[in-house]
Amino acid sequence: MPQGNGQYEEAFVRAAAAAYVWVSISDGPLKEIEVDGFIDFLLATPYVDALSDDQFMDIYLNLVALFERDYELGRERAVMRLSVFQNDPERAQEIFKVAQKSLTADSQLSDREELVLSEIASILNINET
Repeated sequence: MPQGNGQYEEAFVRAAAAAYVWVSISDGPLKEIEVDGFIDFLLATPYVDALSDDQFMDIYLNLVALFERDYELGRERAVMRLSVFQNDPERAQEIFKVAQKSLTADSQLSDREELVLSEIASILNINET
């Protein structure tokens, strides 16, 4: 687990962004309302305080660009970032909540999004039942 100098906070934001973007983009292009939903959710967490606004947006937008360019590579990066928290139940649950938030951000729920959410739960060792 990353430690010190904001590394843990940055790892959390990277994992949360990965979960949110992965679910949001799984059913098609990212919508502005989905971007706003992610920003609103994370601004309410203490982890963002350790990052500058530029760092926060770079993390998010770079991941969006990766998924748009190569979905499978974006998925692999998301799995890598999420795996960091698979043995941290409290942070894993917070990340999972971010992923769940993305399901409702655009007021549309697709089967594809639900499948991705289930995969995220599995990676984070979260029992969805």
